[in-house]
Amino acid sequence: MRFDVGRSPIAYRCFADDDNYFHVTLDPYASETGYYKFDECGDTPMPVLAMERGVTYTFSQSDASNWYHPLGFAYYPDGAHKDVDELEPGISQSGSTCVDDNTCQAPMYYKNGAYVGGDYDNVAGAGGEDFGLDAYEPEFFFERADWIDAGTYEVKLTLTDEAYDGDLFYFCHIHNWMSGRIKVWADGAVVQAEDSPELGYDYEVPSDYDASCGTYGVGDYTRDSGVCDGPFICTEGDETDAQQAFGECLYAMDCHMNYNMRTILSDADPIVTFIHQMIPHHQNAVNMAKAMLATDTLDADDEDDAGMIDMLWGIINVQNFQIHNMEAYLDGGGYDATAHCSGDSGAWYKKDAPHKDCAWVAKFLPTRCGVKGWDKSTACDSCADTCAGSC
Repeated sequence: MRFDVGRSPIAYRCFADDDNYFHVTLDPYASETGYYKFDECGDTPMPVLAMERGVTYTFSQSDASNWYHPLGFAYYPDGAHKDVDELEPGISQSGSTCVDDNTCQAPMYYKNGAYVGGDYDNVAGAGGEDFGLDAYEPEFFFERADWIDAGTYEVKLTLTDEAYDGDLFYFCHIHNWMSGRIKVWADGAVVQAEDSPELGYDYEVPSDYDASCGTYGVGDYTRDSGVCDGPFICTEGDETDAQQAFGECLYAMDCHMNYNMRTILSDADPIVTFIHQMIPHHQNAVNMAKAMLATDTLDADDEDDAGMIDMLWGIINVQNFQIHNMEAYLDGGGYDATAHCSGDSGAWYKKDAPHKDCAWVAKFLPTRCGVKGWDKSTACDSCADTCAGSC
């Protein structure tokens, strides 16, 4: 059964399999960063999971798509990314005395079937600060081939706090904005019907055009949009339909980068301008790598192709991580997230009518884009953003 991303209907029960396993994968095309999916939950990205108190669940992250996406669990969305409480041995939201001996509910991390933490085991009532995350997460930064060869990765979680009645969240410890809701159940019924705490943001959904390319965020930058002049891709006339379609996807990606790298030079700090330019540059690299993977023309059994596949996944995961770090820098410094140069001239207006500027042009497209201004330029030239695709 498929539900809209982010919905949490009470009738929807995405439980683990008969062995209390959730098998985790990562769909890189579901959003800019990609979203988690679970074999037990069908094809729904970021599904709402149901977990019964007192049952030990195992989250298998052995699928290769999990590389660079170690699972975490928190009381609020995004955990450490938002500096909010995670499920840890010394953290409780219910006032439990478990904080005194570090026995609060927390995940336990495993590699190749062996627990990589210390003394902590809340099921056995053993307290301790080390629940294995500090050994587990760093290995997800290994080179992809080395991580795959290292073995199997799993997380076990048992909910033992009978006083806590809110929802929980799974999230990625490396990439931000990847939290999914967990509904706590007890005796076969959901503990809390409402979704609380709030997620705080909407899930990304690729446009139909992006879905056809394997990209995210380029649907408004196609050749037909008129946003860019191009050409970014030159053809010779003997291309197959598939090659032409790939070229059109590349055009949209390159136009997205070209347009969004037109930024205002910061007078505060050169790193701000660097980031404003580098984020769309990285987004282009990520989209190109996704689109290449989506062609399904690389053979993982071929040694050379396998190396290219590793490189493409590296571009996607590493550069998305870098994008989040750059976004965090801007946010932490109080800088604007973007600083796009407007293609609309603030000085342009229709000849002899100073009140008829680019905003006036926008009210009657495309006709007014041909109007000449006081300086003899047309609105097409001086209101480039407003008239994009209309000239």
